[in-house]
Amino acid sequence: MLKAELKRQNLTYAELSDRLAALGVDESEASIRNKISRGSFSFVFALQATKAIGLDLIAFRPDVSYVVQPPSELFHQR
Repeated sequence: MLKAELKRQNLTYAELSDRLAALGVDESEASIRNKISRGSFSFVFALQATKAIGLDLIAFRPDVSYVVQPPSELFHQR
């Protein structure tokens, strides 16, 4: 998702590094490139990066205004 959004916004890893620095986050271009290419980075980094590129995570919040009841047969005791 992060890599796709960077591409969509036509942002480079260097630009993301600059935007993160403006938020007080010290990440080099190389560090960002490695994290994203591996696909393994912390949730904190994901939040920082999405904030830096202006991605609104609220749009991804699931609708939890209803209650899902699992089928009763899942709880049937033998």
